[in-house]
Amino acid sequence: MLELDDLRSLVEVVESGGFNRAAKRLGVSKSIVSRRIARLETELGTRLLSRTTRGISPTEAGLEFKARSERILAELAEAREAAAQQS
Repeated sequence: MLELDDLRSLVEVVESGGFNRAAKRLGVSKSIVSRRIARLETELGTRLLSRTTRGISPTEAGLEFKARSERILAELAEAREAAAQQS
């Protein structure tokens, strides 16, 4: 099952250009971010990131999944805000 933290991790890795920077932004270790991405790739059955000695870059599937993840996370933030305004 996909986890929201996994989606956030993918978005941060792509936006920041690396696991280390994403981990710092998320306040977790690099290994946690790496495990989250690996879990996503296993769950989806496809590579989301191309890893080289020079860094990472998103695959086509990674770009598409990132865009959709951003929408999901934005919708969740809006839902939380709407619920908070009701109380």
